[in-house]
Amino acid sequence: MTVEHRKEKTPAVLPDVLLDLNEVPITEALAGRPTRPPDFEAEAHVLSELALELTVSPGSILQRLVDLIVERGIAGSAGISILRSHNGVSAFRWDAVAGLWAARLGGIMPYEANPCGIVVTRNTPLLFSRPHTHVPAAAAEPFIHEVLLIPFPARDEPVGTLWVSAHDGERAFDGEDLRLLTRLTRFASAAYVMTGALDEAQAAREDLERRVTDRTKALRESEEHHAFLLRLSDILRPLKAPAEIAEAAARQLGDHLNISRACYGEISEGRLTIQREHGRGVSSIVGEYSLDAFDPEFLAAYRVGEVVAVCDVETDARLGAAAKAELQSRGIASFADVVLLGDGQRTSILCAQHAIPRSWTEAERFLIRSVGERMRSAIERARAEVALQESEERFRAFVTASSDVIYRMSPDWSEMRRLDGPGFLADEGSLGQGWVNGTILPEDRPTIDAAIDGAIRGKQVFELEHRVRRTDGSVGWTHSRAVPILAGNGEIVEWFGAASDVTARKTAEAALRESEERYLGLYNALDQGFCTIRVAFDGEGNPADYRFEEVSPAFEAQTGIRDAAGRWMRDITPGLDQFWIDAYGRVALTGVPARFEAGSEQLDRWWSVYAYRIGDPNARTVALLFSDITERKRTEAALRESEARLSQFGEASSDVLWMRDAATFQWMYLTPAFETIYGLDRTAALFGDNMVGWADLIVPEDRERAVANLQRVTMGERVSFEYRIRRPTNDEIRWLRDTAFPMRDASGTVRWIGGVGRDITEEKERAEHMCVLVAELQHRTRNLMSIVRATAEKTLRNSADLADFKARYIVRLAALSRVQGLLSRLAEGARITFDELIRSEVAAIDGEGARIVLQGPSGVALRSSTLQTFALAVHELATNAVKYGALAQPQARLEINWHLEHAEPEQRPWLHVDWRERGVVVPMQTGSQRNGAGRELIERALPYQLGARTTYVMESDGVHCTIALPVSGRMMSGKMADA
Repeated sequence: MTVEHRKEKTPAVLPDVLLDLNEVPITEALAGRPTRPPDFEAEAHVLSELALELTVSPGSILQRLVDLIVERGIAGSAGISILRSHNGVSAFRWDAVAGLWAARLGGIMPYEANPCGIVVTRNTPLLFSRPHTHVPAAAAEPFIHEVLLIPFPARDEPVGTLWVSAHDGERAFDGEDLRLLTRLTRFASAAYVMTGALDEAQAAREDLERRVTDRTKALRESEEHHAFLLRLSDILRPLKAPAEIAEAAARQLGDHLNISRACYGEISEGRLTIQREHGRGVSSIVGEYSLDAFDPEFLAAYRVGEVVAVCDVETDARLGAAAKAELQSRGIASFADVVLLGDGQRTSILCAQHAIPRSWTEAERFLIRSVGERMRSAIERARAEVALQESEERFRAFVTASSDVIYRMSPDWSEMRRLDGPGFLADEGSLGQGWVNGTILPEDRPTIDAAIDGAIRGKQVFELEHRVRRTDGSVGWTHSRAVPILAGNGEIVEWFGAASDVTARKTAEAALRESEERYLGLYNALDQGFCTIRVAFDGEGNPADYRFEEVSPAFEAQTGIRDAAGRWMRDITPGLDQFWIDAYGRVALTGVPARFEAGSEQLDRWWSVYAYRIGDPNARTVALLFSDITERKRTEAALRESEARLSQFGEASSDVLWMRDAATFQWMYLTPAFETIYGLDRTAALFGDNMVGWADLIVPEDRERAVANLQRVTMGERVSFEYRIRRPTNDEIRWLRDTAFPMRDASGTVRWIGGVGRDITEEKERAEHMCVLVAELQHRTRNLMSIVRATAEKTLRNSADLADFKARYIVRLAALSRVQGLLSRLAEGARITFDELIRSEVAAIDGEGARIVLQGPSGVALRSSTLQTFALAVHELATNAVKYGALAQPQARLEINWHLEHAEPEQRPWLHVDWRERGVVVPMQTGSQRNGAGRELIERALPYQLGARTTYVMESDGVHCTIALPVSGRMMSGKMADA
């Protein structure tokens, strides 16, 4: 149950149709109808049932109220109508209905032509007769004979009505109905407002929990995507072929996103060729397809690094009917494509596809883009390695035989005929047929023999680099190249060749190859961008621009700049901030490395940069190692904004939001509401060992339980517990309810404890007050029933017959009713005074007030426990005076005097009442007339039940009775000391 209707205001001017209803109310008729004594038993029963409903099901208390009204027979139907805004129009909704009209529960009645509108506008109860004759909406069977409507308030403003209907002419509402329903409405209204406030608080807490959960989910998803990208980089790094890279990336992306298909392809000349795919539960689409069905404007969105996403092929307005049909024929209901490479002729793309509509989240789009960037980087690296290998092969093919040694060989290479040169080979013994043993290592002979045999068979140039024994006995390398010398018949005459000592080069090549392999592996595996730049200075020595000398495969993905090598930065981005040029200029001049984070408004990116000088200082060359941190910066900004919103919420909340360290229980954070609830400055509360300070504020009886609940949270539980604190400023005891929950780090360990604390002191007091009210009501009801029963028994014993019993008993019940009427009008804690009691009894004696003299102080408060019995005694004296004594004879009069006697300070005062009849002619036989139940009540019941002292004497001119009994200790009509 919520109270959103409180925003709906009652119209300031009544509609014309509603004004016509002024002729319908017959409220004035209530005053002229016979009165009934208050039905306190019915009131007590309904209130106790409502109190029980409030503890069990607060949301249904309105329906329980109208059910009880019908069950008690107060009305044929009853309901509660609340004013709300329905489709922008003020109307009453029937939130609770019982009885003959129960079927209309939840119905809506317009504000116009509705008796509820008059009652809410006037804020007063009204009685209507036959409203259906003026209100068409009320013309539902069974028709209403009379309807009584009472304003239903919420926070001192009427927001609806409680109405009860009589559907036949035999039932007519009276003043007692109005009184009882008004009392019940007040109770239900208070419960309605209270439960509405609790619902609002619960909704706010659930909203906070939902936002925290969403934030946690987003962070977890980001961490999972990051881990996936790291794993993908490890998988792609060792792959050499672009096709292998594309297939591996598609497989990993498809499995991670749990989609129907991930594939790689190229777009060229209006056709799409799918080269590699990874599908799950769908048919293969590897092959070539025309793109004629797609709108050129849609295809224009396919740019390098951009994700083109369609969540639902069927409903996307960018796709024509032909495109939708083609996609659906391939089992594609949604897709997200990212362009990897593009040179104007061919465009490589990575596609994520699903067989059913799918909402591609920003995180998923970012992930697809990131996979595409890593895939593009890996493909570019693989192509570069292939190009490098081909270049090295061409280079070796064109190396000439720059020789240090010239040699001649026999046609079959069995004999070295000449060896000229500085001589790096082993010795002169190498000449002749022993050259093989003298210069060639045994383990290399098979290779060299095979090369020689091949050259001989093909009569082609022999060229080989191989190991040889050097003059100093070490093993070296030679590059040997020999051409065959052919005779006229085409046969080989001899071989003429040159051999170069390439030992140093081979050693350097091996070292360089090893170094380059290490460098290239690191260079291509880096997710970070890398480049070298040459800084240019103007004539005054100030840095003016820089040119990209070398860029890594990841450079374009990290910067968004294409084909940067060899270009000047001012040409690429004319409006670039001077900050970047100055920063690199300082590194080039000083040689001092610099590490910083900065952003470029023109390029719309942020980077983390490490810059250091390389090579000749005069060359002004700087190497840059950097990472694109744009997303991190945006995330940080979003996090700061989110934290600011959370802080604003905490600053505005009437509950205290707090956070503790899970290991030490020390407070880390408190909102301003802490100072209001705890009465302690936040700065002081957070100082030092604030866990001990907090525990000291808790009353000893609750301290151990409160700390134990925090221990439970460290084990992963979510707990809600109540405890009391003593405010240090005024020693006031306050009740608090804390809801505490675990907060975990990335490893799942409970690192912090979060909580919401609420001051529930007033809530506790209201609950205790309600218990006191119910207990008091039960106590009074038991006392009243005991008196009624005793009075009935005594009256019955002294009555001649039932008619006599009825006459006697009715007047005694009337006396009790008058007392209850006085009690019902009292404020909380107040008492009935004796002068009020005696005047109410005198007022009940029609026309005899002039012969009664009342003399005594006002404001003498009577004890509630004595009131009903004492009132019956006074009533019996008055009844005897009317029947037989001073008020039965016109010449006689009645004097009633009273005074207050103060005893010791520790004891209660005594009220002394002197009842004396004057001028009564007493008949000779009066025993049966003046010695009845009333005298027995005074002489026996009052002393026994109330501890009173009484006398009752029949004197010559009338009755003389005295009564003395202890009373409440304060002389006022307001709140009296409790008896």
